[in-house]
Amino acid sequence: AGPSGSSRLGRLAKRNKTAGANGRSDVTGAHGRPDVTGAHGRPDVTGAHGHSDAIASDGQDVKFDKVRWKITSAQDLGNKLKSGNELIEDKTTAGRFIKIRFEIENLSNDNLYFTDFDLVDDQNRTYKSSSDVLLFIPSNEMCMLQNLNPNIPKTCTSIFEVPANARNLKAQVNDFGALFSKKVLIDLGLK
Repeated sequence: AGPSGSSRLGRLAKRNKTAGANGRSDVTGAHGRPDVTGAHGRPDVTGAHGHSDAIASDGQDVKFDKVRWKITSAQDLGNKLKSGNELIEDKTTAGRFIKIRFEIENLSNDNLYFTDFDLVDDQNRTYKSSSDVLLFIPSNEMCMLQNLNPNIPKTCTSIFEVPANARNLKAQVNDFGALFSKKVLIDLGLK
């Protein structure tokens, strides 16, 4: 995360800071809400009322009751995916491809079925990961349609197709299986 991400996070925490039940600085301080914890003693950022009003930066852990998310890298690949395999054609788009590498961990005691996160841009448009580009993801990082066993972190990759004018992209993560799950936006640092 760059300095702009941490300063935005600091401003958000200062504006909404209350004492949390865990003794750390929380935005809402309530139980059962997601904690965003990062390196260097940054404050927890907690989403309230199921809205995506908490913003974290890439590289921070976002912990819910059942799942921990951590975006490890975000990359704008432009409008062409190169296969590097003579049997698979390159893929092009009128927009851009965004590659997100992340870590996910099932914090519950039960097996969970992986459901991908969405990307959201500065116009509040929502994007799902592209299923027609799975061949461009390393097989050991393909999490789509997989079960997650408890307490085993897994590194995954997703590729999204977004319009050329999509700006300030954020990953919108949540807890698995919860009907009214809280959501947290993770700033990807892509302009």
